[in-house]
Amino acid sequence: MFCPKCVAQIQDSSVFCPQCGNNLTPTVSLQPDLVVAPPPLPVLGAPQPPAGTPQRPRMEDLASLGQRFGSYLIAFWVIIAASIVVAVLVAVLAVTLLSEIGSKGGFEPGILTSPPAGNSTTYKPGVGVQYPIDDASHVPEGRTVIYSTIPPTSGQHWPRWADCGFYPEGLPDERIVHNLEHSNIVVSYNLTPAEASQLRQTVDDVDLSRAWGVTRYYDKPEPGSVSLAAWGVLDTMRGVDRSRIKRFFEAYAGRLGPEIDEQGIGIPCNLSPSL
Repeated sequence: MFCPKCVAQIQDSSVFCPQCGNNLTPTVSLQPDLVVAPPPLPVLGAPQPPAGTPQRPRMEDLASLGQRFGSYLIAFWVIIAASIVVAVLVAVLAVTLLSEIGSKGGFEPGILTSPPAGNSTTYKPGVGVQYPIDDASHVPEGRTVIYSTIPPTSGQHWPRWADCGFYPEGLPDERIVHNLEHSNIVVSYNLTPAEASQLRQTVDDVDLSRAWGVTRYYDKPEPGSVSLAAWGVLDTMRGVDRSRIKRFFEAYAGRLGPEIDEQGIGIPCNLSPSL
């Protein structure tokens, strides 16, 4: 035979290799073979379920399943509640916006309409005095402009305009000229407090003033005077003349300014941005 280590030929009865000294005695493994234990035998006399019968779940499995189901149920109701809150908020916002739009310009099945306006698209003889139209370009906020009439009826103006309303503290000419460009009516007064209160009530009684009227204190005319201005038209009177004020609005409100829509109607001051 041959030595398995050095491959030298040796006698069959050799215990050690004479060449390399390798031990030629076979080794015996002392590690016992692993024995797989058989499955436990059923207890004698105990009832056994028929073959193929599913085992009943353990209590701890049922508890774990119940916890998971409870978590899913809570998440479901949280999502439902959040969806309801979002839907309510969207509905409230929509109603608020539609109500505001409707009060400012009128509403018809999904279409924003212009508010009622005056009946004359040009100067109406006998209703105020007509004046030439001056350059209507914008100038920077705060710049002073010299106008050809007091109060002005056209001319250069600031980029922002005034909302509809009553301004006992006054408004700059450069502000209200922009309103005139939008076909608004500007009422300028230099009156006593009692007369100013009468004027305010008179203007409020004119329905067209809610969308087209700006009333302001103005100290440049002589005391006791009231001036109604539209784009290129001016009517100045002593005291508060109800019929003239109403006639002026009915003729020119929303009509004379250069910035008008395809229906010949201007931009209401109750749709304007606040100052």
